[in-house]
Amino acid sequence: MHIDFLPTARIKMQTDAERTNTNGTATSKPRFLASILIPNYQGASCILECVRSVLNATSGEDVEIIVVDNASPDMSAEIVRNLRSVRLIQLTSNVGYGEACNIGARNSSGVYLVFLNNDTIVRERWLSELLSWLEDWRNAAACSKATLPTAPETIDSCGGISDIYGFAWSRGNGEIDRGQYDDSPSCFYAVGSSLAIRKDVFAAVGGFDKELFMYLEDVDLSWRLRLLGFNIRCASGSKVIHRSGISGMKATDIEYLFNRNRLRIILKNYSLRSLLGILPRYLVLQAGLVIWVIVRLQGDELRTILAAWLWNARHLRDTLRTRRAVQARRLVDDNTITKHMMKKPSGVLFLLGLIRSSVLKKKFTL
Repeated sequence: MHIDFLPTARIKMQTDAERTNTNGTATSKPRFLASILIPNYQGASCILECVRSVLNATSGEDVEIIVVDNASPDMSAEIVRNLRSVRLIQLTSNVGYGEACNIGARNSSGVYLVFLNNDTIVRERWLSELLSWLEDWRNAAACSKATLPTAPETIDSCGGISDIYGFAWSRGNGEIDRGQYDDSPSCFYAVGSSLAIRKDVFAAVGGFDKELFMYLEDVDLSWRLRLLGFNIRCASGSKVIHRSGISGMKATDIEYLFNRNRLRIILKNYSLRSLLGILPRYLVLQAGLVIWVIVRLQGDELRTILAAWLWNARHLRDTLRTRRAVQARRLVDDNTITKHMMKKPSGVLFLLGLIRSSVLKKKFTL
């Protein structure tokens, strides 16, 4: 059987089984074309501008707007509550970005799900350009082109890149937008700042991994979609402004999450045969990173690396359980996946001066 026919067959099998709730009642039919889901935490400085831009860009369109607030200690939930045509789901604790998205998805009624960061501002035709790529069922997810607020001609992301060790970054970050990626829509992962996916596909692939909490959840989701034989696209005609870096998290906390999540993703998504080849090399690279950190006398960075390893050791049973589910769904081999990835370790190439990336520069100077 040709691989192009496999994803829809598997998706149908899984979504039919998932159309029943735990209480045995059937889920409601879609009421909207798209559900726009905005996870929020401490977004008082940006949520109003984000939602207003969505309202303006989607006026008259068949959409619902849902803000999922992660128990923000600021006034952002109150700001959203006072907005018409916006539904607020207020959580009692901070469950993280991915799980907030999952909760929003479970409470949505759209054919398509559009996940949007609260620090974005969407442009005219943002939604229609984004969803147009999903009319082809082979495209499971699509993301927008994001630019910087202080320099609208500068790219924040135009799809995402990853090496085979899970080190991922935004394509084109820091480059002047000359349309250089407009004719290259294929990318390894759909960047989560503005990401669209069909709701049935999102349910069938298992949604976002809530254990990641935040960071790399878009890489993981796209990887698992590719395991089902789907394509990932960047819709360059769909444009947003992204004020990245306003989360307020400390640099060491961010690096900790990247390190721990990267290892979990590798453990889950590679086949056993590939993992036996990749994991030893990954550990060698990690050992090299530890030596580099020690030489630079960066004690905080060393603690984040060790803490990330410890977290993965403590959560290994859950990671293996989740891995079994991922591997049971896979429809394509790893060679099909890795042809979209950089084969050489991007961090090493950056440190040797063989590649340039403003994103890698940030990550290696934390």
